[in-house]
Amino acid sequence: MQDDGRNQRSGSRHGLAFALVLGLLLGLAPGAAAHSPHDVINAVGVSPAYETDGTVFLSTVMTRHRLFARSVDGGLTWQSYGLPMIDEGVRTFAFSPDYANDDTAFAATQDGVWRSVDRGDTWQKVLADVLVFDLAISPDFAIDGRLLAATASGVQRTGDRGDAWTELTNLTEVDIRFIDVSGDGTVIYAGTQVVHRSTDNGDSWTPLASFPQRVDAVAVSPLDPTGDTLAVCFGRSGLGVALSIDGGARFTFHLDGLADPIITQVRYADDGTLLSIGQQGGCYRSDTSFAPWVVSNVGIEALSNLSSVHYRDVVPAPDFATSGRVLLAMFEGFFLSDDRGLTWRQQDVYSMRVNRALELTRTFGDDGLVFMGNYGAGLIRGRLTETPVIDPFPTHDEVPAPGQGAGGELGLDDAVSGALSGSLLGAPSGATPPAHVDPHTPLPAPEPLPAWTALGAGVLSTFSASMAVSPQYSSDRTLFYAHIQLYRSHDGGRRWQHIPKPPGATVIRSIALSPRFADDRLVVIGTADGGAWRSDDGGAGWSPLNGIPFEAVVTQLDFSPNFVDDGTLYAGSPDHGLWVSTDGGWSFVPTGPPDVENRWVEVADDGTAFLGTAGDGVWRSLDGGQSFQAVNTGLPTDAPLVIESIATAPRFTNPRVAFLVSLYHGVFRTTNGGDTWAPASDGLPRDAPRVLAVSPAYRFDRTVFLTNHAGLWRSTNGGADWSPVPTIVRADEVHQVVEHVGTWTPDVALAGNLGADALAAAGCSGHTAEETAPGMAPDLPPRGLDALSPAAPLAHADGVPLAATLPHAPRSFGRGTLWSDSAGDFTTTTFYGHSVTWFALREPGSGFAEIALDGSPPQTVDLWAPLPLYEQPVFTHDFGASGWHTITVTVTGDARPGALGAAVRSDGFAYGIDSTSAVPTLRP
Repeated sequence: MQDDGRNQRSGSRHGLAFALVLGLLLGLAPGAAAHSPHDVINAVGVSPAYETDGTVFLSTVMTRHRLFARSVDGGLTWQSYGLPMIDEGVRTFAFSPDYANDDTAFAATQDGVWRSVDRGDTWQKVLADVLVFDLAISPDFAIDGRLLAATASGVQRTGDRGDAWTELTNLTEVDIRFIDVSGDGTVIYAGTQVVHRSTDNGDSWTPLASFPQRVDAVAVSPLDPTGDTLAVCFGRSGLGVALSIDGGARFTFHLDGLADPIITQVRYADDGTLLSIGQQGGCYRSDTSFAPWVVSNVGIEALSNLSSVHYRDVVPAPDFATSGRVLLAMFEGFFLSDDRGLTWRQQDVYSMRVNRALELTRTFGDDGLVFMGNYGAGLIRGRLTETPVIDPFPTHDEVPAPGQGAGGELGLDDAVSGALSGSLLGAPSGATPPAHVDPHTPLPAPEPLPAWTALGAGVLSTFSASMAVSPQYSSDRTLFYAHIQLYRSHDGGRRWQHIPKPPGATVIRSIALSPRFADDRLVVIGTADGGAWRSDDGGAGWSPLNGIPFEAVVTQLDFSPNFVDDGTLYAGSPDHGLWVSTDGGWSFVPTGPPDVENRWVEVADDGTAFLGTAGDGVWRSLDGGQSFQAVNTGLPTDAPLVIESIATAPRFTNPRVAFLVSLYHGVFRTTNGGDTWAPASDGLPRDAPRVLAVSPAYRFDRTVFLTNHAGLWRSTNGGADWSPVPTIVRADEVHQVVEHVGTWTPDVALAGNLGADALAAAGCSGHTAEETAPGMAPDLPPRGLDALSPAAPLAHADGVPLAATLPHAPRSFGRGTLWSDSAGDFTTTTFYGHSVTWFALREPGSGFAEIALDGSPPQTVDLWAPLPLYEQPVFTHDFGASGWHTITVTVTGDARPGALGAAVRSDGFAYGIDSTSAVPTLRP
């Protein structure tokens, strides 16, 4: 990090010891490897009428979902939904040249070719049981209906738009990886290590150039009427790109400027410009034959550490010559360029309304509290009742959570908190130290809960893979949250304590709490790489669940509502089956139908167990898990029955109501315990449905909730129809929205006060195995403070070193906190919504910020606090109605007397939305 003088000023003002410790407490991480949520895009297809219809198809991946995404406005907004086609792994799309009239497109997958004749609404398989690498469609498709497929067994050809296929076996190779046609359709190229040419529609082939490595892709120039100009690339073999101008008889390698020789795709634009993508190097452009390659990654998100293949597909727009537009698919998302690839901007494919977890409190009928795990923003709490709910743990800077001492905000015990607030956090000579906080100070008066709150304080990961709400939440306010770390909160999610995971576990996939959690403190978790575990002391210690293989990926855990009496607990794994325990979770035995992939387990309060699968529909047990039978009457049969979630209504015996979500078909309801099912999706968009939750007061309020890619939906008539629920969206999770003007600095090195060298000197250059999931390069500093002083390391009362337990702080909803203490620096965002909240860090070194709305006179906010308070909602305003608004936060450079600095640390913005209708794309 550059030293612009500001760091020296902050360092002298704060004191070295304070800066070192505060930096570590903030959990700051090097920014070399991005670990934000990603829109993983594998393939992109562009309509030939893109100029007028704006149609783009994407094959996307998000966690366990493979989804089809479609845009009809050039890539600005998207609809995402599940398709059997996508589950087969789409390699490429091909559009009919007459798509504007015939609505026809094709997709090549690992198990055949699929066709859509309704612009992607539905797809049918037209070529089955073969791995298809590439497609080439005739320029005269409207007349001849001709399409060719390069497959693992040769070339397949159809002349009737895909209804019937003929295998062409007259090539010298069998495993054909590439195929393309010239602009007039008179020449076809195909092959693997040998380039073959056909001039008679594929009836005969001439072998031409031969290469020492497999060719992965071929492109034929549209400017050459004879089809003699073509380019090939070689994928992971690293040979780069080779060009031919004599119809493939001879090739010359074109490597000038190609920094990354692992080129996986080549495409010609309409003006003859050649584009290629490297596995990691970027998108390259060669303006004329053999012109040096140029590359620019300006605007590309920092490459993640979760993949070795980042650049997946590139397509020039059909009007590239005039528009300069290029569409780019990456592991990190979907990007557009309008200047021939010089600069890029990311377009969000996944709405920030995606919620991966959903739970209601047992007292929902009274408090209306909903908890959602948002993709990219962590945990969100909603209050969906007209009656104000009183929070017994209100937000007050000076008061820690009950039982957590002065360090409760960080989850430290009183001994450590005292050490930090005493010596290490002591102010330098001449400065006023922060006021001491008495851990026994009485709580102030309760205050009403806001309608929506982001609960991220102290949580490292914002992926919200799993969460659990205490059945006794109304009295104990206990939550659990996990992904690569495990956290617990005793104050409704305002503050989180990092607690140890079971030995060897990296990613936690599921959490469940006993129905009597407040009394028995029983927690069970399932992991991605270490089986399943139980804790009988609220997460302090762990023991394995006997009978479940350690190597099993346990994604589902569900207690019987009558667990105290029947001792029944289910555990499900997509690859190892289903287990049941009837002795209180101490031992498990295999159960469930054989040879099915488990997706969801749900137990009703009469002991009826439902099992949702990844292709075989729903199974039910009426005998405590001893046997299961399929119960799919009334469910669709036109596609695999992939069940996303199941939820049963309380008092299940009368009536026996349950709901399920099918990835491909929407929501269904049963009123007879699963004997028959009926559709219940009226009012829902097609966007991929995910998780259901039934109101504990269903007998009275008939309320059901559903999350999908369009947000949160509610039915108040038992699923007869649905309506969207207003919620919040994080503006800083939407790319290219928040602008920072001035000398704002990412909090990547000791609260912005020290550089990388000082980090290394402070012991922050290493990583612990506990923080690193398989296949991930570590991107976090260790949690130790022992390098700060020659004295013995700090420790808890039980002797456990602080280095093993100190939690990480949040990183601004996954995007990273920025700070500045230079007067006049500002951050601003223009958004569409009816309300806005600014989240910031409050701590001893914080000063004043001015906030202006839509150009109105600014209001001043004081960010000082005696201890660090993360992701605090420091400013909220409701405009009354949705519209375009602008909020600007400006650093004043001033602070209250006795503050240790005048810094402003911005975590981000959230804005309220009225519905799931598309946000207007035109801004004021």
